[in-house]
Amino acid sequence: MSEQVHIRVQEGRRDDWREHAEDEHPEKYGNLSALIRHAVERQIERDQGEGTDTAEGSGFDIPDVGPTDGRMDELLEAVRTIRTDVEDLSDGVDRAVDAVHAQEGVDPDVAPEVFELLPEGSESMMTTQELYEKAAGQFSAAEVRFALENLKRNMGEVKMVVPAEEGGGYPDDVGKSYARHWYREG
Repeated sequence: MSEQVHIRVQEGRRDDWREHAEDEHPEKYGNLSALIRHAVERQIERDQGEGTDTAEGSGFDIPDVGPTDGRMDELLEAVRTIRTDVEDLSDGVDRAVDAVHAQEGVDPDVAPEVFELLPEGSESMMTTQELYEKAAGQFSAAEVRFALENLKRNMGEVKMVVPAEEGGGYPDDVGKSYARHWYREG
């Protein structure tokens, strides 16, 4: 037999959660209770993994401040909400990348092999086109391009530079894709 748990949330929050669970993600959650169970389980896994309340990959911790007044509770709740929003956004970006891969017929599993093609150190960086040619027909140009973007986003040691003569020179300049130079830190 299951037990019921009651929680208090800010005005409108329950409706937002219900809409998220039932309207926006019915296949994943279906109802508010399933969404809350999922969120609680996810938090327990985080707590047991590192013992801190850290947003994965965000670089900040939410400290345990002990007993607080109401204002501090509101601020901590706001930070937790922001953290959750960032995680949701990250999940959304991952799903969008996967959808683009599927639409372009790109195999997302080529990233490890493309990583091996990357030269070590910025002194021997290569353009996207040079890396495609180095792959010698193993992958399509789109697969190489998508793999490089995913590696840059997911691995800190993969770097992209747009040379100053191409209007860049800084590691995250957007520039033109053919002008992007890639390398991995050793």
